[in-house]
Amino acid sequence: MTENNQMESNNQPKMSSKANFFFGFFVGLAIFSVVGFFTVTLMLKKSNTETNTNNNPDQNTNQQSTGPKVIGSIGTFSKTDGEICKQDGKPIIRLFSTSTCPHCIWIKDTFDKVAKEYVNKGKIKAYHWVMDQGDDILTTAKESQVPDSEMQVLAKFDVDGYVPAFVFGCQYFRIGTGYESQNDLKKEEAEFRKIIDELLK
Repeated sequence: MTENNQMESNNQPKMSSKANFFFGFFVGLAIFSVVGFFTVTLMLKKSNTETNTNNNPDQNTNQQSTGPKVIGSIGTFSKTDGEICKQDGKPIIRLFSTSTCPHCIWIKDTFDKVAKEYVNKGKIKAYHWVMDQGDDILTTAKESQVPDSEMQVLAKFDVDGYVPAFVFGCQYFRIGTGYESQNDLKKEEAEFRKIIDELLK
């Protein structure tokens, strides 16, 4: 090195360790931001593609169904195009709940009251399965497991497994309560009766 080159390199300002730290920090932050931006962008594009594909009925004709075909409704219940499921010639209504779900606790007495009334008149068959106990609380017997046939009914109408799940005659179903936000059990009862009466026509 010549003397002039040495003088030039000595005259250049040196970065302190603090400056080095902050320079490295901000460069790292910039790289992280760019990588994060592209990752989020790709995820959003993938999500939009999946959403558009699922919303297009002409595509994915081989895709498995995500629930029954809904053709209408009565109140807060969806109506399907399936046949009425019966036992001994009577429509079957079902409630699937758990002992700890607050929405299930709110609605259970109203459902049980209406179900027992129609059962006692010999018009319907009814089940109220408390899933975490495996018990149908409409019977005096203490069951310990929900039968597979009942689990299949639940899976058909409640693909995500939420409770409370109502299945009335395999034609009407609802996931959740309809009028809990209004604290209106009378509307719930009236709707249960309306759907049962419709099944009995």
